[in-house]
Amino acid sequence: MPPDRPRHPEYLIVPSLDALEKVRVPETNLRFVVPDAVNPYREALLAGGIAPAEPATAEKKDIAIDLTRLLNEAIPAHRTAGREDWARALEAIRGDIRMTPEKRRILEQEIGDGAIPILMPGKEAQLATTPEQYIKTFAPIWIKDDAPQAQADAYLWEHTQTLIANRDPSLIAGIPERPYLMLIKPTQASEQRTCDKTVDQQKEEVKQINQERQRQGKAPLAPTKPAEYGALQQFATRAIQAEAPTPLTTLQPLDSATYARFIDVPVSSDGFVPSGNFNPDYRKLWFGWDYAGHGYSEGGVRLLVRVEI
Repeated sequence: MPPDRPRHPEYLIVPSLDALEKVRVPETNLRFVVPDAVNPYREALLAGGIAPAEPATAEKKDIAIDLTRLLNEAIPAHRTAGREDWARALEAIRGDIRMTPEKRRILEQEIGDGAIPILMPGKEAQLATTPEQYIKTFAPIWIKDDAPQAQADAYLWEHTQTLIANRDPSLIAGIPERPYLMLIKPTQASEQRTCDKTVDQQKEEVKQINQERQRQGKAPLAPTKPAEYGALQQFATRAIQAEAPTPLTTLQPLDSATYARFIDVPVSSDGFVPSGNFNPDYRKLWFGWDYAGHGYSEGGVRLLVRVEI
């Protein structure tokens, strides 16, 4: 009678490298800590009345990332907001988050520099997003004088609305097929280097920024799309509120005195570029516009890194 085989053999014999790829254990380390990262919430927490002595407002801190938890939180958040198609797209990757050492390196680099991860659906779900969803589902959290503020439906400029209704391919150019992590800084305003420039100049500036990043071994940045901007407004304010150790006296949505241009979607026939901001006077998220041929100190470009998972 042959001896019992060990339950966990030390070696696994496969006939070829191709066969090895099929049995190789996938990257399963979906939880990790980014040490000494720039605190992405410090600016908003201090503005919201959290004391500088609180650990939550430290300039740098260790940030724990759990991709499974992010997925489990994002699905109901999208569903509750009214983006059922986004929730279904994320549900499709339950148990199939595809992480690699290179993707993890990018996550650690961007989070270390002050970005936050927001889980987004792939291009098909984003292109299927309707004008009604833009108008109804992206409201950020807004707190003023210790009280949550009611908001009206978002404004959606006619040109942007037409692009969305016609499923213009520019809305998803560069968006991954699968769900992805949008790594973006939740600062009150856009990248300062992109302000005071025309749209053409902003495109050139982004190219220069990416040339610098390539020399530094960093992932390329991309201009934010309208759907990504809506998700940023909503998820960033939720994350800031969740990080506060005590109730915030103020939580201002991003771009309350500035705006972000969407420079890689088509300019209108009369030369205006779509943009996004929060308009406190009208109490709503504002998918508006401005003249593409002029530069404005308030109008910049929000830049992000996308990591498909």
